[in-house]
Amino acid sequence: MLFRSLVPIIFLTAYYNEDQNMLEGYGTGAVDYLHKPVNPAILRSKVAVFADLYSKNRALLAEMAEHRRADEELRELNATLEQRVTDRTEALRESEGKFRALLETAPDAIVIVDQQGIIVLANALTEQLFGYSRAELLGQRVEMLMPTRFHNRHEVHRKGYLAVPHTRRMAGRELLGQRKDGSEFPIEVSLSPLETDQGTLVSSVLRDITVRKADEDKLKLALNYAEAVLNTAHQPFLVLDGKLNILRANPAFYKAFKTTPETTEGRLLYDLGDRQWDIPELRQFLQALLLQDTSFKDCEITHAFPDVGKKTMRLNGTNLVGGKQSQILLAIEDVSDYRTALNALKDNDRRKDEFLAMLAHELRNPLAPIRTALEIWKSGNATEEMEKESQLIVARQLNKMVLQIGRASCRERV
Repeated sequence: MLFRSLVPIIFLTAYYNEDQNMLEGYGTGAVDYLHKPVNPAILRSKVAVFADLYSKNRALLAEMAEHRRADEELRELNATLEQRVTDRTEALRESEGKFRALLETAPDAIVIVDQQGIIVLANALTEQLFGYSRAELLGQRVEMLMPTRFHNRHEVHRKGYLAVPHTRRMAGRELLGQRKDGSEFPIEVSLSPLETDQGTLVSSVLRDITVRKADEDKLKLALNYAEAVLNTAHQPFLVLDGKLNILRANPAFYKAFKTTPETTEGRLLYDLGDRQWDIPELRQFLQALLLQDTSFKDCEITHAFPDVGKKTMRLNGTNLVGGKQSQILLAIEDVSDYRTALNALKDNDRRKDEFLAMLAHELRNPLAPIRTALEIWKSGNATEEMEKESQLIVARQLNKMVLQIGRASCRERV
């Protein structure tokens, strides 16, 4: 009743009750009429009805306003959602474009398959590598890209991978691809799972390793050749890593230095044989080789080894190129006998020079009288007696020279 008591009601009165007067009253906005004298009960009843209708009308208007506001908010929300969908669709389209561009410009063949092993996407390099067109690839089982003898085994491996999908490179076995013409070639395969709305897809990156395999075979052949050379060489060799640990030694080294593979390989060079290889000159050569990435040639050191005695060694060291880790080849030539012979030859040369110097000194004394006698003959003024005396002097000095040369020769032989 509080609300109803606030409803504004206007009463209009008239002097006449003709129909024209009632029509004019309705025209001014009246909703009903009463005849005088007014019955209070009827008046209250009509006022209550009018107040109730008024309240309901206002509530209806408020509800309609609320509906209009809700409709407006809904329209704005729909517009926002539609814009978001449009933006998202554009972003997805752009992302898909970038993905496809990346797929097409990748340096390797890429094949994407679903959980049943059906090819759903392949790039241009896949067509080029296997000889199939994209239309021939899509919708086919991925096993078509490998030899038939591997199909069943691959299906088992594929199901095992999908049970625990993760990024990995397929290693540990030789993998072969098969082209459309039936030719086979070695490949390297890397797998990665892709989570999508349609479930897990598997991306396979396929790389033709024919050239690399051929290079590896050549390298293996070269290593086998080098191994054979080292094993048959009479000269000791060591192969060291970048930290100067001994990776291997050839049989000539074990024989020359009386050691074994068990006590040699894997050990630091300087620790070998109770540190008997901890030689300052050797440290200097190897340190320069490591720091300057160069080599050293014909470097001689002399060292006394407890087990094999004193040795003069000519060392040649160089870095080995092409391996996965830094390696050094150290060639050791025992030049002890050569150095001994060379020293002996130098000693003989010295003794020869001393002998010749002594002989020259010994011969110089007898030659002086001979020269004097010859000058007397040459002058032409010598008497017969002087000529005879000169002849005796020459003969005596010549005999003396012969005796001195004989004694000097004996001393030299001794």
